[in-house]
Amino acid sequence: MKIKNLLVMSAVLACGLTLASCDQPSTSTGGNNSTPSNGGTTTTEVQVGIGYAHTFAESRGDYQLGLTTAFVAFEADGTIADCRLDVVQVNVNTNEAKDGLVLKNSGVKVDEAGSVKSKLELGKDYAMAGSSAIGKEVDYQIEFFADWTVGQTIEEVKAKVDPSKGHGVAHHEELEGECTISCGDFVTAIEAAYANRTGETYEFVEGAQAGIGMVSGLAYGEKTWEISVNVGGVLSAEGKVVAAAMDEIVFPVKVEGEALVGDTSSKYLTNGVLKSKKVLGDAYAMAGTSPIGAEWDAQAEALEAAVIGLTSAEIKALKTGEGDLEGACTMTIYSYVSALAKANDYAPLEQVGPQA
Repeated sequence: MKIKNLLVMSAVLACGLTLASCDQPSTSTGGNNSTPSNGGTTTTEVQVGIGYAHTFAESRGDYQLGLTTAFVAFEADGTIADCRLDVVQVNVNTNEAKDGLVLKNSGVKVDEAGSVKSKLELGKDYAMAGSSAIGKEVDYQIEFFADWTVGQTIEEVKAKVDPSKGHGVAHHEELEGECTISCGDFVTAIEAAYANRTGETYEFVEGAQAGIGMVSGLAYGEKTWEISVNVGGVLSAEGKVVAAAMDEIVFPVKVEGEALVGDTSSKYLTNGVLKSKKVLGDAYAMAGTSPIGAEWDAQAEALEAAVIGLTSAEIKALKTGEGDLEGACTMTIYSYVSALAKANDYAPLEQVGPQA
């Protein structure tokens, strides 16, 4: 499905500054991403961001966090220059023997690191095509919708796919026969990515592809159980990162009677609004205990800058307190670099999951 022709960041290392974000120009309107007529030398400036939407509800006896994520590059006027979407569904339930919660996973739904596989990673193993009215698997439909948004503004996308109609089920003629799944959360995540975009702008040339990777887990936090999803988004060219964004979404869970509910006493969840670590900013309140006095978002930005120009193997080899991270990032980064490396691996692929 990755049919777009995107842009690679110009090699710029001057005055000690490393550019940490970039993407491709819009060369078409939605769904028709063609090569620039000048042979691929068109450049534009973009900003990148990660956004998300969530649900938490009982599902077949378990409780499921559904997290829709978007990694998007925007031109100055808000036009979507590139977009990658994905969805992960993390199931939890009580475990009386361990006096707590346990991740409920099975078989192909867990990768080698113990993280729940996303819908893109599952591919045909998600097994939706047989019940789909158009006979297309969920990863295909997600990728089609992401590609279709390129060249449009958020307002244009919303005008064609109104989340208030049929729970956001794709209904525009440009999506007919290719995407019929509910896409209201896609629009919400893209809007959030715009709100969370980087302040910097970056110049590109043809060649880059967007990728997104997620690493999930469950642990006991300060006061409650927390489902965490580490998200990495990159633009990649020839196997190397040319732009990067990362975030961590934490959903707090508590037992209420016989049910599991979101813990609204947590800093992450207020009035139904879920705030990621990057969105919390100073309110995350890590700087006071950090050996370098740096907040989470500042350390994340240092890691984003450090992965520019690296391959997936080099990303995984990064260590806190060394190289570009010395004095800038001391937090545990295993899950973050895993998510960023995943994103870099997936960027050039037409479809991420196992194919027929």
